[in-house]
Amino acid sequence: MRAFTLTFLLSLATSLLIPLGTLAADDPPEIESLIVAEVLVTEVLVTDIIPMFLPAFHDAERAGVTWDDLLAEMPAMPGNTWPRKGGTFPGREGDITWHQVSARGGLKLKTPSGAGARYFAFYLTSDRWQKISIKVTGDHTMAGIMGTAALDFTKNEGDEDSPTSHTAETTVVIGTHLIVLRSLRDDEATEDWTFSFAVTPSTDAITELGVKPDHHLDIETVLNAPRIGSVSLSSDGELCAISLSEYRNGDDRESWIEIRDTSTKQLVRLWRGSHAPSGLQ
Repeated sequence: MRAFTLTFLLSLATSLLIPLGTLAADDPPEIESLIVAEVLVTEVLVTDIIPMFLPAFHDAERAGVTWDDLLAEMPAMPGNTWPRKGGTFPGREGDITWHQVSARGGLKLKTPSGAGARYFAFYLTSDRWQKISIKVTGDHTMAGIMGTAALDFTKNEGDEDSPTSHTAETTVVIGTHLIVLRSLRDDEATEDWTFSFAVTPSTDAITELGVKPDHHLDIETVLNAPRIGSVSLSSDGELCAISLSEYRNGDDRESWIEIRDTSTKQLVRLWRGSHAPSGLQ
């Protein structure tokens, strides 16, 4: 009886070990890399069309000035506050307004009658330090900043079935970050003024996209705020000329002059960009 019991237990143990050994022999599948999906920007802030004042003799190949040169001369950050729906900033022919529009499925813009530009803005909130990729799909010239740092876009030419894309990689820290893009459409372009925007975050980061400028005040915002250089009043005291400056991308200092009505504080005249005077005399 004892021999039978021993033989039965050995047989049972052997039958249990066979499938366990088979499972142990099968190595788990190797995960070479995790594919991170693009997160589409579904809401974006867009400005009115900003007419471009071309250089003198622009009919003669724009006097050697390229469209990229004109785009680079535009302020990287228009206005002095973070963009919001209905917000405005001064332009050469009156205030320019930010509009909130849907970018789901792509953004098709009204074509200007001549050369024109627009700004786009959205906010990215990250729960940690991470490396992200920003992709703008569209055939027209594009430039931009995140915070005060310029985005180094790489242009990828599209084929007949796909448009051109512009991709930039950058690193973000914890918090909310402003991304401002600008595009110029020349008066000779035949393509539609269309764009789509996407962000590719890190695999383990929580990343939110939106159009609300709510954020905590940080030292960078304080240090990069516009500075008043000088102030001058007209002889009748009705107008005030103010010289201001700021670092538009963290490195390049930009200066401009505003003339405002002293009673209403409304902007009367603005000189900003390559045509702006160097200062008040």
